[in-house]
Amino acid sequence: MEMSTIHMEKAIVAAATGESVLILGQTQRTAERIARDIEDTMGSLLAYKINRSNGNTRIDFPDGGTIRFLTIRSELRGYSFDRVYVPVDLEHDERLKERIWWTLQTSKTGEVTGYGHSRTRD
Repeated sequence: MEMSTIHMEKAIVAAATGESVLILGQTQRTAERIARDIEDTMGSLLAYKINRSNGNTRIDFPDGGTIRFLTIRSELRGYSFDRVYVPVDLEHDERLKERIWWTLQTSKTGEVTGYGHSRTRD
């Protein structure tokens, strides 16, 4: 599932201004592909640091914002986010919605956005 340029840009702006952003991929491969796409979109326009370890990719910005890339099956307990991007095919998955809801409890923004347009396989 692809993430549109507009969604990527919104996630980048939010993180660059200090927000914590989560992008969920249906698979690890999808999450990593989106991370590379976002890195390509940013190019050298912004200062950032990419951390990749054990399937846990994160982009950190100087103002304290982050974009974290996880899968829909990742354990979300203990995380806190301001914005979450979820594949549109899964927007109505009640268990996933509940897991996401807990990560937004301390946020002033608390935004969930669906991305993509159809179910695809990696």
